[in-house]
Amino acid sequence: MKKIIAVILIVVCHSFVHAQDNINKELSKLFLDLKLELVPDKMIESSNLKFEKFVRDIPDFQDKETIFLTEFTENKAVKSKIVAGEIKIIQRDGKIKYGIYQVVQNLKFQTLEDLQYEYNRLSKQYEELARYIKTDTNEDGNEYFINHITKTITIKDKLKSIKLDFSYSVPRKKETGYHLFISYSF
Repeated sequence: MKKIIAVILIVVCHSFVHAQDNINKELSKLFLDLKLELVPDKMIESSNLKFEKFVRDIPDFQDKETIFLTEFTENKAVKSKIVAGEIKIIQRDGKIKYGIYQVVQNLKFQTLEDLQYEYNRLSKQYEELARYIKTDTNEDGNEYFINHITKTITIKDKLKSIKLDFSYSVPRKKETGYHLFISYSF
């Protein structure tokens, strides 16, 4: 009986580890092969991308924020043509000891159709891994945007939860381009 229980535990643990590896691989592919499980400094050291580093004061919080920025025009996880793209890795000094940071990807597309196609395709791909999904739609708009849509997907990762936000706004002026923002944080 003990052997049967041990075998069941091994199978369950193996499945969990395999699923975890798949999540990490998919997220890494989406964020240009960044090793998101590492802290920002180590993530950048292990990447082939060239990042610029900026530090700014946040007076309201008496804190500093470090931003690592890189630009690109191609992402293997995206099927539509990207006009321009950038990734920001953001970490506040006060949150370093907790390992809290955010990675934000901005993808600019030529058409609204490309933007909506990628939003739907990419967010649906990660919905399968989700523990919780929330979608917000702001139809009121403002002087710059007609509406704004955000889908937040929460994924359980070992002992912590990963939050993925997929969001876009439909601009009033077509000249501004169509931007899809994908944010990874925990």
